Amino acid sequence: MRLLQECEHLKFPMICSVAFGCFPWEFYFPDNKSRRRAYEIYGRIMFAYYIVFIFTIFVQLVVMLKRPDFDIDAVCANMCVTLINTVTLFRQLVFHFNPKFKKIIQKVIDMESQVYRKGDEKICSIYTKYVKGINKSLKLYFCFIGSLLVIFCVRPLLADPVEQRVGDEVKLVRPLPQSSWFPIDTEEQYLYVYTWGCINCMISAFFVTCSDLIMFALLTQPMGHLNILHEILQNFDEHKRNFALRNQIVNDDIAAYWTLVDVIKHHNEIITYVNEINDCMSFVMLCDFLQSSLQVACILTQALENDIDVFLVLFMISFIGSMFLRLILYYHYGNELLTTSQNIALSAWQSNWYDQSPQVKIMMFTVIARAQKPLKFYLGQFGVMSLQAFISVLRASYSYMTLMYGLN
Repeated sequence: MRLLQECEHLKFPMICSVAFGCFPWEFYFPDNKSRRRAYEIYGRIMFAYYIVFIFTIFVQLVVMLKRPDFDIDAVCANMCVTLINTVTLFRQLVFHFNPKFKKIIQKVIDMESQVYRKGDEKICSIYTKYVKGINKSLKLYFCFIGSLLVIFCVRPLLADPVEQRVGDEVKLVRPLPQSSWFPIDTEEQYLYVYTWGCINCMISAFFVTCSDLIMFALLTQPMGHLNILHEILQNFDEHKRNFALRNQIVNDDIAAYWTLVDVIKHHNEIITYVNEINDCMSFVMLCDFLQSSLQVACILTQALENDIDVFLVLFMISFIGSMFLRLILYYHYGNELLTTSQNIALSAWQSNWYDQSPQVKIMMFTVIARAQKPLKFYLGQFGVMSLQAFISVLRASYSYMTLMYGLN
């Protein structure tokens, strides 16, 4: 009995998501309806618990803001968790309750099956090689977050208690893995609260990480198919002959015509896919763009506000490293789509279009003309995912950090 639908491009995110139901539930247990339904119930329970967890970190943020002795370090620690989990909640709502998103997932599966179904070994190897490269990046990111999770859970055991004013008294409060509210006295029941906090930390880390892995997979999907188009256009004669052999076409001009028709159809599918991603996820990507700069600023403010020790340095390197890796992956992939889609025109021009029939020449010029408008992933209505947007995040982070440090 299969647990997952067959799709190499989505396989790693789906495997990572299975423990807490982060991936759309309909794509698990494709051969068993009752198990799929049971898994959906489990996924809804985990999602409900995740919503409750986010509520507790917001409650804790409000409690800290109402204290007379405003602690910017504690607020920044809370906001690092609150911001990214809030955006992750928005993503999960889209993943599970937006029918358009499920159609996008199915389209990824269908487009990949079409590549392998054609049986062209060279094309399949290009696609497989690209998918393996992407999976290496996803596994690296997953390992980074895993190490960060361990540090989050171990750090409270090694850190010294913090002074906290409660009314007219000053109490020593032992730190917890994450800044969240608990309905019991955290000092009297510290071991219980610490264990509960570690579980919450693990669940939130999985939701955040798996949501990112799913988005990375969806954002990189067009590039795998664009690489196929580059290969076909640059070696047009070779793929024209392969197409003729597979479809038993004798006439060379007819083979060239139908090969290019196949390229144009594939290109249109990629364009439609990118438009569907923008329609479904552009607002969420805008929210992530806005929170990223503030989150980086909160992390750096924490580093400036604390006394430097070996464990703090290790913690900050892991935290900042994982955040920057996350941002680089998002905006690098967005920038790669822009350049790879625009270079389709160059690949078409480098083909031997001048040796083709007049009809094929006109079609080739049509491909070149369409590629002049590059494909883009949008951040709402305010920008494009690119390396320039990444630089904007860094600039905004510096401004926020200066403001918060000045307030303190």
